[in-house]
Amino acid sequence: MAYFDSELSRKVRRVAKNLALKNPTLAEVKSACDELGYKYALLESAKHPAVWWKDEGAVEIVGVPKKKALLEIAKSIRSLREKTKVEKTG
Repeated sequence: MAYFDSELSRKVRRVAKNLALKNPTLAEVKSACDELGYKYALLESAKHPAVWWKDEGAVEIVGVPKKKALLEIAKSIRSLREKTKVEKTG
């Protein structure tokens, strides 16, 4: 989930710092893809070359431009995290 990780440099991260997330997970990206109605395949053993030591996995999305998908997924994960945060405190 290197594309969304706020702790990685922009050379690795593919979304703006204000949309990036701390420690994004494959489960969160999967949930966002489900919420957005994307057709996707989970690649659980995939690793980003820049962070090869992390067992993160990847998601391959079909039928949506990459940049658009990245932005929408980042926003969706933020929204899902906010909902979870409200449910835990409320």
